[in-house]
Parts: sequence; C-alpha cells; structure tokens
Amino acid sequence: MEKESMSQESSRRLIESLGCCPPGCFCTFKELFVRSPGNTRVLQQIKDLEVFKYHRGQREHRAIDWKEALALWKAEGHAAGLDHVEEPNGSVRELIEDLACCPKGHYCTLKEILVLFAPRNSRTLMQLKCLEIFKYERSKHVQREIDWNEALDLWVSEKHAVSFARLFHEGCRIAELYAAIMREPPANAPEKT
Repeated sequence: MEKESMSQESSRRLIESLGCCPPGCFCTFKELFVRSPGNTRVLQQIKDLEVFKYHRGQREHRAIDWKEALALWKAEGHAAGLDHVEEPNGSVRELIEDLACCPKGHYCTLKEILVLFAPRNSRTLMQLKCLEIFKYERSKHVQREIDWNEALDLWVSEKHAVSFARLFHEGCRIAELYAAIMREPPANAPEKT
C-alpha cells in the first residue's frame, strides 16, 4: 500500500478508534474516511458528539439515538461545523448496512457517520464498494496487493466506471451490479463483429 501522509496517518488513528472493526482490519469505510481530504476536524467533532451522546444517555438513564443526539448537540451550541447535517432517508442507511464489513445491525460509529454525512443518493457508495471488490479481486489475480490509486486507475482505464454509470440504478444490489460490470468486455478487448 502507498505511504500515507501525516494527515492520513492521524486520520487513520482517529478512524481506528471510531470503527467497530479490529485495528488493522480492512474496512471500506475506514479507507473512505482516511482518503477524504480535510476530514480530521469533522471526525474529531463526530467523536465528541459520540461521547456527548453516551454521557447524555447515561445522565438521562436511556438510550439516545444519533438523530436526537445531533439535535441536542446543535441546540446546545456544540455543533460548529456540523450544523448542516441532517438524517437522510432510510434507503441510505440500508445501503450502508449492506456495504459495511461489520455485522448487519451491529453498532459502528463509522456507519453512523456515513448515514449522517453520506451523499443523499447511493451512487458514490455503490461505486466505492464496486471498486473495493475490484481491488481485492485484481490483487488476488496478480498475486500482489494493488493500492487504491492503482485500482482506481485500472477501474477507469478498463472502462468499468463507464459500465457502472450505464448499469447503476437506485435500488440495485451490489453483487448483481458488480457481476454485470465484470461481464462487460474490458476496454482493451477486441470488439465482436
């Protein structure tokens, strides 16, 4: 894997503390957050929000969900930089549950962060998951670990991104979408006449 910058290293340490996966375990969501520029401040605020959520629940002797915690966080003036965040529709949460490497329904701070900050459609998340599968399969095929940059370059140069754009539709399942993309002839294959 490529050498990470100092900000990526500090982001990775923070993200490792947020996730439910064991440290060092590969997780698409961890990679997404590490590689997103300028996310350390936001992630630290979210970690603070998580602590706030926990302590408020303890004080009130009840479980507080993320939506309520965020509303309280904003109302009490703690939300500098997080005041634009709103709970998305249920389909985004379902998609994130499907894409996560941790068990479905298992609590994970990274999943909660994605639910709050994810794009309002599933396109970006689905393409990221397809790229993750592609990276894993290609690494296995070439018998070496390819890094994310190389995987992305191959994904684009072999026109898998074009296939994704053509085949993707809201509500599609990741396994079927990825299989359909891989059935497409690669960009360097001769065309059938």
